[in-house]
Amino acid sequence: MANEDKFMMFLAKCVLLIRIIRKYLGIGPKERVHRSILTEAKFIKDLIEGHSRECYDLLCMNVGCFLQLADEMKTRGLLIDSRTVRVEEQLAIFLFTLAHNKRNRVIQNRFQHSGETISHYFNKCLKVCLRLEKYYVKQAGKDVPQEISSNPLFYPWFKDCIGAIDETHIPVLVSMEDQSRYRNRKGILSQNVLVVVDFNMNFQYVLAG
Repeated sequence: MANEDKFMMFLAKCVLLIRIIRKYLGIGPKERVHRSILTEAKFIKDLIEGHSRECYDLLCMNVGCFLQLADEMKTRGLLIDSRTVRVEEQLAIFLFTLAHNKRNRVIQNRFQHSGETISHYFNKCLKVCLRLEKYYVKQAGKDVPQEISSNPLFYPWFKDCIGAIDETHIPVLVSMEDQSRYRNRKGILSQNVLVVVDFNMNFQYVLAG
């Protein structure tokens, strides 16, 4: 028998032996976990084109606001479509997680992606939202507000006033073990937030916890 024939025979025996071992140990090809017929692309399409309440119920944001936010992130170059995940889906992953306080495994099933993909895009969108701060959060100017300067009862005693400060309770979704810490005197789960607003009702400062 030629050397080449001996080598092919040896290779065939090796393949057969590996198959026997894999069958004995119960090792087979990995079964696909995420195989829902409602693919991620179709889910987002239904979310945008479906009933307006569906988007609000799932993302706590109406369709127009959701599309506008996604478009701004794209326009400013903060988010771009990847090979498999469009910007709208990246943002939906982020908003869905925040809206319902769900674990990574639940989001995997909803969007049909791996845990690594879900975690990657959640953290990416979180960083993008922080980068949007400079476009929307403006500090109060040094000029005395007209509401004070034009009123002799307030000026000059309140000339350095930048707004009003107050606390408000924001509804929250937390795990069962943490609910006792977030239950207010009315029996509702909420978080106490301290805010400062100017005379145009624009936020100047927020202390969320």
